[in-house]
Amino acid sequence: MREGLSILVVDDEPANRLLFETVLSQAGHLVTTADCGRAAVDAAARAPFDLVLMDLGLPDFNGFEATRRLRAQAPSALVFALTADDDPKLRREGARAGMGAYLTKPISPQDLLEAVGRAKARSIQDA
Repeated sequence: MREGLSILVVDDEPANRLLFETVLSQAGHLVTTADCGRAAVDAAARAPFDLVLMDLGLPDFNGFEATRRLRAQAPSALVFALTADDDPKLRREGARAGMGAYLTKPISPQDLLEAVGRAKARSIQDA
């Protein structure tokens, strides 16, 4: 049995994708990355993910729309928002789109791993 989660990291900034991928991979997770909403939805159609870390400001359609599309094909998908904007309105919109948590960038590696740990505990509990 695999110890880590299968995680899709969606962010249009290459440096962010590399940072998240490095931290998560070193912690034993299998990481796939996408640079836009369409690529995220396509990746999720090809393989299931335990967790999707979704940037809100994407170049094609925003993270809310990407999450709605992703959840239409995988209703139980666990999606966490990633954004530099800690606006309560965005938090509410994320919840309406189906995001289970809201992570504010910059996020420390420790905080990222703690959030992923909560997701892992949730996925084990749901199994």
